Amino acid sequence: MRIHLSFLLTIVLVCVAAFWTLPASAQQPQQPCDRGLTGEGRVAQHADKIDSLSSKLLTAYRAGDKKQEEDLLRQLEGDAKHRDISFSDDERNKMEELAQRPEVKTIIEAIYTEERAKETERAHSFNLNYSCSFYDNPMLQDYVNKLGQSLVPSTSTKFYAFRIVNDPHPEAWAYSTGSIYITTGLMAMLDNEAQLAYVLSHETGHVEKNHMYVKTRGEVLQGLLEVEKEKSARKKGMILGAVAAGVGGVLGGAKGGGSGALIGAGLGFGATALAVNLVESLRRPKFTDWSNTQEAEADEFAARETLQHNFDVREAPKVFVALEGAIHRDDRVGMGFHYGLVANLADRREHMQTLLTGALKADLEQRSKAGLQTASPGFALLMSQLKRDNGELALEYDLFDEARQNLEAAIGLRSGDPKAHLYLGRVYKLTARTPAEEEKAMEHFMQAIHLDAGRSAYFQPHLERALALLKKNDPTVLPEAQKEIKTYIELYKVDHGGRVPPNMYILYDYLSLTGDDQWSQQPVVNVAQASMAATPSMYESKPEVKKAEVKKPEVKKPKQ
Repeated sequence: MRIHLSFLLTIVLVCVAAFWTLPASAQQPQQPCDRGLTGEGRVAQHADKIDSLSSKLLTAYRAGDKKQEEDLLRQLEGDAKHRDISFSDDERNKMEELAQRPEVKTIIEAIYTEERAKETERAHSFNLNYSCSFYDNPMLQDYVNKLGQSLVPSTSTKFYAFRIVNDPHPEAWAYSTGSIYITTGLMAMLDNEAQLAYVLSHETGHVEKNHMYVKTRGEVLQGLLEVEKEKSARKKGMILGAVAAGVGGVLGGAKGGGSGALIGAGLGFGATALAVNLVESLRRPKFTDWSNTQEAEADEFAARETLQHNFDVREAPKVFVALEGAIHRDDRVGMGFHYGLVANLADRREHMQTLLTGALKADLEQRSKAGLQTASPGFALLMSQLKRDNGELALEYDLFDEARQNLEAAIGLRSGDPKAHLYLGRVYKLTARTPAEEEKAMEHFMQAIHLDAGRSAYFQPHLERALALLKKNDPTVLPEAQKEIKTYIELYKVDHGGRVPPNMYILYDYLSLTGDDQWSQQPVVNVAQASMAATPSMYESKPEVKKAEVKKPEVKKPKQ
């Protein structure tokens, strides 16, 4: 009996692995999600950019164009330290002179208008795919939006919306239109409300300081300065006029006017083609979101605003420490950043420390005497949910360290959460290298079963318990293993609208190992029940199936 049991057990355990290692989302049908907004779509978009730059770099290398090589290499590297380009006084004066020209103002406004339109469409796409894009926790969504709104300066004339994006990569970004996003991955790394306030306020600073417009203006002027350096005085005016003609239609169409087309009237096709090329080069995506100066400005804005709202701004540098630590443990976590921003974390942390010991020191000391806020009541409970759910999401990406860190933190905040124990058990089981680690996984599965006894909402830990018992090769534990397998199947049916697990033939093999060759379950087409909880009848070898009584309506005969 022992030889037969071990041999058959080895076979069925191998067979079931393919099913059980799938995430819960893959085991049951879901509504299709447009992953082009984030995830695979974003990776593919970055891959296309890299392929294009690599191809151009090879062409420049073959042509011996050293200047082009250097420029492309800087783009590929992402200008890791975000160094601002140094301009001489003459160059700055020249750019300011260019900025005063009507045709240059037309160029800047047209490109800025187009970028804002693109951001509006991106926000629309996110909202259309709300269930796929955003974290499905209305209470936390409302909390983050309310906190963000409270941090908007009272003098602001802009509208804002703060939302949590369902993504394990730590990111936060803002659109110039006032839409501000923070991922579950970044929120799960935060320890308190003061840190969250700093992050939201930082993104608000980008909008309040009109950084998208400043960025667009600077890129246009820098591009035109290069043109001015290379072209003769006669060609300068021709190029600027052609560029204005190339974008004037966009601006004129948007504002109901035709002045843009008039600017370039009379110019030939060649000049217009040159204008289009220049405009395309100005529109070309850059590999950093904001300049180093703008990041520093947004950090200063956030530091002042969080302190003004009585949050402990000394928590802000810890955000960078947490990010650096997570990336150090698993550099894939940093893939959410746009290239050089990862390398810039230490610089930003140091800059924040300089602010705290310099410009903000007096105000900080004064407010500290009265007491500064770190977290509001209920914050820990909300964060336990988010850390748990992001841990589950990180596990789907095989970001094991992030998943473990989040789930352990969630249990530290709320130890009685069966779902957190379930997924932490899965993390430990998947990454276990020793019997001690396997035992730790089983401890969390057992905790999940114990904490879920009243609700019976989670079927997975029961199968894990059964597998562990079968591995013991001990006849005395077979009845308990049999009970756990049947519980797993019954709870699975409840959770899946009456459908049985797709690997029932494997589960029947398990039951045969326990000595039960008779018990069986069929899918239920119409399910009607008052309680979701498992009942003792689940564990009987031949459960009695009672038919629901249908009472026929009484038909009274009319009186004669």
